[in-house]
Amino acid sequence: METVSSPPLGSHRVTKAELKVLLQGPRWLNLKIILSQEKNIQGLNEVIRSLQEQLKQCRNSKGTRNSSVSPLNDNVIELERQKILED
Repeated sequence: METVSSPPLGSHRVTKAELKVLLQGPRWLNLKIILSQEKNIQGLNEVIRSLQEQLKQCRNSKGTRNSSVSPLNDNVIELERQKILED
């Protein structure tokens, strides 16, 4: 009887017949579901990292933009005051 080594979890050796049963049974389905979920989680983690980086860049850009917009706002406010005083 030919055997196939099992995963490193134990020293039990699985025969090809046992492996075939395992691959067709509900355990295999559960394993496929778990592997699929792990792949999805990895993908979501990559999306999260990307979004966090984009948010960081937006915050940095907003800080730079706000510092240049503030003097402009001050000038607009001053012009509006002068216009009101002239009227």
